[in-house]
Amino acid sequence: MMNNSLALNLGRIIFGIPFLVFGLNHLMMAEQMAGIVPGFLPNGIVWVYFTGVALICAGLAIVAKRFMKWACYGLMLFLVVIIGTIHIPAIMAGANMPMPLISLLKDFGLFGGALILSTLDK
Repeated sequence: MMNNSLALNLGRIIFGIPFLVFGLNHLMMAEQMAGIVPGFLPNGIVWVYFTGVALICAGLAIVAKRFMKWACYGLMLFLVVIIGTIHIPAIMAGANMPMPLISLLKDFGLFGGALILSTLDK
């Protein structure tokens, strides 16, 4: 049986790694992703690069357990914005199901993980 400390550390690292990948994906596919930035935000590609760098920084902070609380707060804010401006409007517009719903639920779960981790950083 795994002890709590090992489980928490392993879980924290596993949780942080996807954000590194998401951030790298933003940087490598910025042109393609710029089209999904909400229209009310100017210079969509700038937002893609900004969020890519922010996701990488958050992932590194979580994996390294440095400034983890602030990284989790930033991720929660980012996820709320993505849920509210991309996923929910896509669902409301009747977009090709089930992908918008799956993306909404994935980000909702990631929000929950970030919320839990934010309480562990003293």
